[in-house]
Amino acid sequence: MMRKFGMILEDFTEANDLNHGNGEYYMGEDGVIWIVEAPNNTTVMIDFRGSDTKKIEKLLLEEKNMEAINLIKDRLYNTLICFDKNEEFNNLWNVEFGEHNNFTAYDFMEMLKEDEDYFKNVVKGLREEFDCSELIDKLANM
Repeated sequence: MMRKFGMILEDFTEANDLNHGNGEYYMGEDGVIWIVEAPNNTTVMIDFRGSDTKKIEKLLLEEKNMEAINLIKDRLYNTLICFDKNEEFNNLWNVEFGEHNNFTAYDFMEMLKEDEDYFKNVVKGLREEFDCSELIDKLANM
């Protein structure tokens, strides 16, 4: 079931262009962590550890693929809608960070603004009807 879970994450990542060098997912004994990324390399983490992973695995085992996909889509939606460029700036910015990455505080805030807008556009797409017919077919044939 973890293979199917991974396939869904990969499909969402690709369909929404959420990997610009640092997007990935980790599957461990305690569950799944999914990192998605905007074009300026802003990353956010979707944490499926614990009961969430078990719930999704159970749905996939019972071949309730659409329910599993919707659960994952909802988690992605809720994570991206909550992204806050100001909070991200406050958590990451310091002079050493800017010097290391060769940009100013203004440059960094502009990059975060662009990435926040990018995430908002992904959210708009997730609100619309997401065509997962190909993904459903792939999952059914596993």
